[in-house]
Amino acid sequence: MRVIIVGGGIAGLSTAWALQKAGAEVVVLEQGPLPNPVGSSVDDHRLIRYPYGTRLGFTRMVAEAYAAWDEMWSDLGECHYVETGTLVLGGPSHADNRATVDTLAKIGLREGHAVEWLTEADLARDYPLLEEAAIASGGYRLSSGGALRCGRIIQSLARHLAFTGLDIRPHSPVIAVDPVGGEVRLASGERLGGDAWSWRRGRG
Repeated sequence: MRVIIVGGGIAGLSTAWALQKAGAEVVVLEQGPLPNPVGSSVDDHRLIRYPYGTRLGFTRMVAEAYAAWDEMWSDLGECHYVETGTLVLGGPSHADNRATVDTLAKIGLREGHAVEWLTEADLARDYPLLEEAAIASGGYRLSSGGALRCGRIIQSLARHLAFTGLDIRPHSPVIAVDPVGGEVRLASGERLGGDAWSWRRGRG
Protein backbone atom coordinates (compact mmCIF):
# COMPACT_ATOMS: atom_id res chain seq x y z
CA MET A 1 0.00 0.00 0.00
CA ARG A 2 1.25 3.47 -0.91
CA VAL A 3 0.13 6.23 1.45
CA ILE A 4 0.54 9.98 0.99
CA ILE A 5 0.49 11.94 4.26
CA VAL A 6 0.01 15.71 4.07
CA GLY A 7 1.56 17.38 7.09
CA GLY A 8 4.68 16.54 9.08
CA GLY A 9 3.41 17.38 12.55
CA ILE A 10 3.00 14.94 15.41
CA ALA A 11 -0.07 13.34 13.81
CA GLY A 12 1.50 13.01 10.37
CA LEU A 13 4.85 11.64 11.52
CA SER A 14 3.40 9.22 14.08
CA THR A 15 0.97 7.95 11.43
CA ALA A 16 3.90 7.49 9.06
CA TRP A 17 5.81 5.60 11.75
CA ALA A 18 2.89 3.22 12.38
CA LEU A 19 2.19 2.67 8.68
CA GLN A 20 5.84 1.96 7.91
CA LYS A 21 5.91 -0.64 10.69
CA ALA A 22 2.84 -2.20 9.08
CA GLY A 23 4.69 -2.50 5.77
CA ALA A 24 3.24 0.44 3.84
CA GLU A 25 5.16 2.64 1.42
CA VAL A 26 4.79 6.15 2.87
CA VAL A 27 5.45 9.66 1.58
CA VAL A 28 5.21 12.59 4.01
CA LEU A 29 4.71 16.06 2.54
CA GLU A 30 5.35 19.08 4.76
CA GLN A 31 4.80 22.64 3.58
CA GLY A 32 7.73 24.04 5.59
CA PRO A 33 10.84 22.78 7.39
CA LEU A 34 10.79 19.86 9.81
CA PRO A 35 9.98 20.65 12.54
CA ASN A 36 7.87 23.50 11.21
CA PRO A 37 8.06 26.41 13.71
CA VAL A 38 4.54 27.54 12.78
CA GLY A 39 3.09 24.04 13.15
CA SER A 40 0.42 23.29 15.72
CA SER A 41 2.32 20.45 17.40
CA VAL A 42 5.83 21.77 18.02
CA ASP A 43 5.20 23.25 21.46
CA ASP A 44 7.10 22.01 24.46
CA HIS A 45 4.55 19.72 26.02
CA ARG A 46 1.12 18.11 25.87
CA LEU A 47 -0.57 16.38 28.78
CA ILE A 48 -1.40 12.68 28.90
CA ARG A 49 -3.51 11.54 31.82
CA TYR A 50 -6.23 9.08 32.81
CA PRO A 51 -8.95 11.47 34.03
CA TYR A 52 -11.29 12.20 31.09
CA GLY A 53 -14.50 13.08 32.86
CA THR A 54 -17.26 10.56 32.32
CA ARG A 55 -15.94 9.53 28.89
CA LEU A 56 -15.27 5.88 29.62
CA GLY A 57 -14.04 5.14 26.10
CA PHE A 58 -11.39 7.88 26.23
CA THR A 59 -10.34 6.76 29.70
CA ARG A 60 -9.84 3.17 28.52
CA MET A 61 -7.76 4.29 25.53
CA VAL A 62 -5.15 6.00 27.72
CA ALA A 63 -3.51 2.66 28.58
CA GLU A 64 -3.33 1.85 24.85
CA ALA A 65 -1.80 5.26 24.22
CA TYR A 66 0.89 4.65 26.84
CA ALA A 67 1.70 1.30 25.22
CA ALA A 68 2.02 2.95 21.80
CA TRP A 69 4.32 5.64 23.18
CA ASP A 70 6.47 2.98 24.86
CA GLU A 71 6.81 1.20 21.51
CA MET A 72 7.85 4.46 19.88
CA TRP A 73 10.45 5.22 22.58
CA SER A 74 11.91 1.78 21.96
CA ASP A 75 12.21 2.46 18.23
CA LEU A 76 13.63 5.96 18.73
CA GLY A 77 16.10 4.88 21.39
CA GLU A 78 15.07 7.84 23.55
CA CYS A 79 12.07 8.88 25.60
CA HIS A 80 10.38 12.27 25.47
CA TYR A 81 7.84 11.70 28.21
CA VAL A 82 8.12 13.23 31.68
CA GLU A 83 6.13 11.54 34.44
CA THR A 84 4.66 14.18 36.76
CA GLY A 85 1.51 12.63 38.16
CA THR A 86 -1.92 14.21 37.78
CA LEU A 87 -3.45 16.82 40.08
CA VAL A 88 -7.12 17.81 39.81
CA LEU A 89 -8.60 20.55 41.97
CA GLY A 90 -12.03 20.03 43.51
CA GLY A 91 -12.81 17.53 46.23
CA PRO A 92 -15.45 14.79 46.59
CA SER A 93 -18.23 17.38 46.76
CA HIS A 94 -17.36 18.52 43.23
CA ALA A 95 -19.89 16.67 41.05
CA ASP A 96 -17.74 16.44 37.90
CA ASN A 97 -14.70 15.22 39.82
CA ARG A 98 -16.75 12.66 41.71
CA ALA A 99 -18.12 11.38 38.39
CA THR A 100 -14.60 11.27 36.92
CA VAL A 101 -13.30 9.22 39.84
CA ASP A 102 -16.25 6.83 39.44
CA THR A 103 -15.30 6.43 35.76
CA LEU A 104 -11.69 5.71 36.70
CA ALA A 105 -12.90 3.00 39.07
CA LYS A 106 -14.76 1.30 36.21
CA ILE A 107 -11.60 0.63 34.23
CA GLY A 108 -9.88 -0.98 37.20
CA LEU A 109 -6.70 1.08 37.27
CA ARG A 110 -3.76 -0.96 38.45
CA GLU A 111 -1.98 -0.31 41.73
CA GLY A 112 -0.10 2.98 41.67
CA HIS A 113 -2.84 4.72 39.71
CA ALA A 114 -5.37 4.83 42.53
CA VAL A 115 -7.05 8.16 43.23
CA GLU A 116 -5.83 9.96 46.37
CA TRP A 117 -8.26 12.55 47.68
CA LEU A 118 -6.59 15.64 49.13
CA THR A 119 -7.84 18.15 51.68
CA GLU A 120 -7.12 21.87 51.57
CA ALA A 121 -4.37 21.28 54.14
CA ASP A 122 -2.83 18.54 51.97
CA LEU A 123 -2.76 20.82 48.95
CA ALA A 124 -1.31 23.74 50.91
CA ARG A 125 1.47 21.49 52.20
CA ASP A 126 2.33 19.74 48.92
CA TYR A 127 1.63 22.56 46.44
CA PRO A 128 2.49 25.83 48.20
CA LEU A 129 2.41 27.87 44.99
CA LEU A 130 -1.33 27.35 44.51
CA GLU A 131 -3.61 30.19 45.60
CA GLU A 132 -5.79 29.63 48.67
CA ALA A 133 -9.00 30.12 46.69
CA ALA A 134 -7.99 27.36 44.25
CA ILE A 135 -7.48 24.73 46.94
CA ALA A 136 -10.38 25.59 49.23
CA SER A 137 -12.49 22.59 48.20
CA GLY A 138 -9.61 20.09 48.09
CA GLY A 139 -8.79 17.88 45.12
CA TYR A 140 -7.30 14.55 44.11
CA ARG A 141 -4.19 13.18 42.46
CA LEU A 142 -2.92 10.10 40.69
CA SER A 143 0.66 8.95 40.38
CA SER A 144 0.13 8.41 36.63
CA GLY A 145 0.12 11.15 34.03
CA GLY A 146 2.70 13.53 32.66
CA ALA A 147 3.93 15.61 29.75
CA LEU A 148 4.83 14.60 26.20
CA ARG A 149 7.58 16.82 24.72
CA CYS A 150 6.00 17.26 21.29
CA GLY A 151 8.70 19.35 19.65
CA ARG A 152 11.38 16.86 20.62
CA ILE A 153 9.22 13.94 19.52
CA ILE A 154 8.87 15.47 16.04
CA GLN A 155 12.62 16.02 15.78
CA SER A 156 13.38 12.45 16.84
CA LEU A 157 10.71 10.93 14.62
CA ALA A 158 11.87 12.89 11.58
CA ARG A 159 15.46 11.70 12.11
CA HIS A 160 14.39 8.11 12.72
CA LEU A 161 12.07 7.90 9.72
CA ALA A 162 14.63 9.51 7.41
CA PHE A 163 17.26 7.03 8.64
CA THR A 164 14.97 4.11 7.88
CA GLY A 165 14.50 5.39 4.34
CA LEU A 166 10.98 6.76 4.57
CA ASP A 167 10.29 9.45 1.97
CA ILE A 168 9.93 12.73 3.91
CA ARG A 169 9.72 15.92 1.85
CA PRO A 170 9.95 19.23 3.70
CA HIS A 171 9.19 22.47 1.84
CA SER A 172 6.63 20.63 -0.29
CA PRO A 173 3.31 22.49 0.06
CA VAL A 174 0.24 20.69 -1.24
CA ILE A 175 -2.29 22.86 -3.08
CA ALA A 176 -4.92 20.27 -4.01
CA VAL A 177 -6.14 16.86 -2.91
CA ASP A 178 -8.21 14.57 -5.12
CA PRO A 179 -9.93 12.14 -2.71
CA VAL A 180 -11.56 10.21 -5.55
CA GLY A 181 -8.43 9.67 -7.60
CA GLY A 182 -6.19 9.32 -4.56
CA GLU A 183 -3.86 12.05 -5.76
CA VAL A 184 -2.29 15.22 -4.38
CA ARG A 185 -0.89 18.16 -6.34
CA LEU A 186 2.09 20.09 -5.03
CA ALA A 187 2.82 23.77 -5.53
CA SER A 188 5.72 22.68 -7.74
CA GLY A 189 3.22 21.09 -10.13
CA GLU A 190 4.23 17.54 -9.21
CA ARG A 191 1.41 15.04 -8.71
CA LEU A 192 1.64 12.09 -6.37
CA GLY A 193 -0.77 9.18 -6.12
CA GLY A 194 -1.43 6.74 -3.34
CA ASP A 195 -3.78 3.99 -2.25
CA ALA A 196 -4.73 5.84 0.95
CA TRP A 197 -3.95 9.11 2.66
CA SER A 198 -4.17 10.95 5.97
CA TRP A 199 -4.82 14.68 5.82
CA ARG A 200 -4.88 16.64 9.06
CA ARG A 201 -5.93 20.24 8.70
CA GLY A 202 -3.53 22.56 10.51
CA ARG A 203 -0.68 24.95 10.11
CA GLY A 204 2.11 22.43 9.75
